Amino acid sequence: MSKKISIFLISFLLIMLSFWIWTIATTKDSIVIGGSTSVNPFMQLATKSYSKNDFVYNSTGSQAGVSGVEKGMYEAGFISKDAVDGEGKSQTLSSGNSFIKDGYWEVNKDGSFTDYKKQLKEYSNSSKSNSFLSITIAIDAIGIIFNSPSYWSKQVNGTSINDLVNFNINEKDDLLALLYEGNITWYDLASKFLAKLNKSNLDLLKTWNEDNKDAGNNKVPTFTREDGSGTRSAFSDLTKIKKMPNSNVVNSNGAMIEQIRSSTGFGYVSNGFIQNLSKDSGIYLAGIEWQKLASPLTEGNNPFKFSDESLSWEKSDTYNSNNEFIINSYSFKRPFICIANIKSKHFEELYNFIEFLYLWNEDDKENPFNIEGLVKSIIFNELHKQVGNQE
Repeated sequence: MSKKISIFLISFLLIMLSFWIWTIATTKDSIVIGGSTSVNPFMQLATKSYSKNDFVYNSTGSQAGVSGVEKGMYEAGFISKDAVDGEGKSQTLSSGNSFIKDGYWEVNKDGSFTDYKKQLKEYSNSSKSNSFLSITIAIDAIGIIFNSPSYWSKQVNGTSINDLVNFNINEKDDLLALLYEGNITWYDLASKFLAKLNKSNLDLLKTWNEDNKDAGNNKVPTFTREDGSGTRSAFSDLTKIKKMPNSNVVNSNGAMIEQIRSSTGFGYVSNGFIQNLSKDSGIYLAGIEWQKLASPLTEGNNPFKFSDESLSWEKSDTYNSNNEFIINSYSFKRPFICIANIKSKHFEELYNFIEFLYLWNEDDKENPFNIEGLVKSIIFNELHKQVGNQE
């Protein structure tokens, strides 16, 4: 073996050894957490700004996050849907594991983190399998966006077809389910929106729709997210639309927006992405139960509500901000939840990190809640009950 080759091999081995030592050191010092891909952007920003501990977030999906906590691989697992307690197919924890009993605390209202930590000591005699805790950290609103044929934007008596686009997602016969079947035309969809209101002063708009029947004869394209997406899971859970056989699949919120911008169709994105849209993008925001999120698409900080009298969208006189509106009234939303075990090795460090999130200054430009369009909402052990083998 030549001297050059020997030097190269030794150098290579030294580099590999250094990398191995660095990996061990990183694993030892870091606190590994993971789960929902939807939570990932927020957690990357939040953990980067936290200096007391080095948290490493693995974006592996909600179910993998819960499984990681149960198996002791993760200190915390993050999900982007409700935490469900009980026995059934929708329960969050696997059989044999359970959340602590009681322990509900909404941080915004009363008490302190120190007091709640003392309260958790009451569960010191519980087994580890019965010591899981749910911690809601934020609420994420979802909006339905669309780009329509040009004739939909025509104002007739001050109202356009675009103005009438609204979905009541809690109704069994809602148009959104029909839309995502993929077999309805723009003309037929417009006719159904017009029929929903059945106002005499919409007669001219109905005539306008009839005059453009040929232009609206194409089927309405729909867009959805890929399997495993937290946003798609939330969309399906909230709307009960599980199958979307004719929808075009995109792999990110950004890709969804680009598809809607460059063609006609309907899709859905998280609020953080809605806040980055502009009125000249050609994208519209649909109403949900005749309410709309405040966004650059609607101008101003006030949410909107639909007026039956003027047949137009007006600023809400009930809510002055999106945060208040999302928490109290908006139905198309999902929680970001941390699942942890109070008997795990680094629970105290995790607990301190949650307190750090709660105390984050609202006016800080680096506040991840603001950057990601989330509503801060720290609630401990807010559990939804599941009984039997229901879906």
